[in-house]
Amino acid sequence: MNRRIWPRSIARGVGGLLLVAMLAFVNSVGLTRLTSGSPFLAFGPYHGRKRPDAPGRKPNQVFPAYAGLTLRVYDPVRDEPAPTVELLDSRGKMRWRIYAVPNGSKDKWVHRLRFHTTRGFPYLRPRVVGRVHWIMGREKTWWLIRKDGALIGYWYSF
Repeated sequence: MNRRIWPRSIARGVGGLLLVAMLAFVNSVGLTRLTSGSPFLAFGPYHGRKRPDAPGRKPNQVFPAYAGLTLRVYDPVRDEPAPTVELLDSRGKMRWRIYAVPNGSKDKWVHRLRFHTTRGFPYLRPRVVGRVHWIMGREKTWWLIRKDGALIGYWYSF
């Protein structure tokens, strides 16, 4: 009878499926970025350089992370190669203290570091997210720290 109805309905159905697939893809990418804070296409993982002595001054930032952990950030002064980051557990005991330098890099590459939020998802490790001012510019940073205080690594994005 009317031969044009059948091909037009198939085209509408396929177009609708493509639209739904595109919206689902955009939604999943957006949710992944919001919930996991993944360091996709970033430099790292880094582990820093151990700092044997305490900075001897007040921290520039005290950031309460998760599981009772607290991060303290000290901006570099004079002969320090990068900001110092300390992790304190829930009892106030220092777990580690490092210079936040990229592994194998020259000193003075990282100028400033600030933490802003924690992110997590039920099946992903929690992470601390912040901003770093380093040789590549002002960018995002992700720090993965286990709930027992062990540093897994950190990334600087580009």
